Amino acid sequence: MRNASVHIHFVRVTLNNAQQHNLDIKALLSRSRISPQLIQLDDARVSARQFADLQTLTMLAMGDELLGHSPHPVRLGSWSAMCHWLIHTKTLGQTIKRFCRFYGLMERGFRARLTTEGNLAIVDVSPWSEPERHQIYGYELFMFTFHRLLCWMTREKLPIHRMHLPYPRPAHHREYQYMFYGYPVFFDQQRCSISFHRALLAKPVRQDITALTEFLRHPMYEIIVQDHDRSSWSARVRELIARNPADNPGLTDVAATLDTPSHTLRRRLADEGQSYSDLKREVKRDLAIHYLSSRDISVEEVAFKTGFSEASAFIRAFKQWTGVTPYTYRKGR
Repeated sequence: MRNASVHIHFVRVTLNNAQQHNLDIKALLSRSRISPQLIQLDDARVSARQFADLQTLTMLAMGDELLGHSPHPVRLGSWSAMCHWLIHTKTLGQTIKRFCRFYGLMERGFRARLTTEGNLAIVDVSPWSEPERHQIYGYELFMFTFHRLLCWMTREKLPIHRMHLPYPRPAHHREYQYMFYGYPVFFDQQRCSISFHRALLAKPVRQDITALTEFLRHPMYEIIVQDHDRSSWSARVRELIARNPADNPGLTDVAATLDTPSHTLRRRLADEGQSYSDLKREVKRDLAIHYLSSRDISVEEVAFKTGFSEASAFIRAFKQWTGVTPYTYRKGR
């Protein structure tokens, strides 16, 4: 969704290695319209646009598309060059094979290898040189952008059979629910891999060079907010709440719009690891962050747009969501 927000953890790890390159962190945050005060707060969030701008600015300043999370920098332009090679493939299988071939030629960062086992297609990911140790965010960034790129190429939310990650479950693991669409993720594994049902390899590529040109104007932003997840009940509920949050729709209202009984909708959301109250809170939170970070409107108007009858109630809720008041949040703009 275009109004998605990003947990402050990912802002921190984006900047983790910036000091070693003598970068001005305050300047990077200021140019991205992020208040430095948010870095100190465990529950703070920023808009997708703010985060994407910070990622881009930091990559450019460091000259490294993996932001120092790999022992050897990945040269600027590598990802764009790969996308231009992939866009001419016809099927998802061809796309993945070229992806693996590209990183096999890189001789830095990660390498990827596609194999098939029974009805599964498995992409194993490992450091290009086996003795190398990569930081967790290096794996997160690589796996997230790989899966989202495949979704973009096919214009579909591609189901993951299993994802194996070679590190302990991190404190921010709840964010993986959004990053990987709620598909199964397993930590502390011997290898890093992502598997799909083999039949997906035959899916056609549905993008072209014109679409790629537009996509590469703001690639990280487009990857974060891509909206192919419209089939799940969670996505449909989010869309309905976000359509007019000032109406403050309840579960019964949304269930009626979706032409399903309330108890059935509640059960279906639970099956996806969600609850209506959590989804409603997340939509209101992300809309508030979006309005406060990108529009010059008053806090009172943001409160009304997100379904609060009084600004004071909105301010209290926003502080619970992010750890700061709307006024403090806006200081970074």
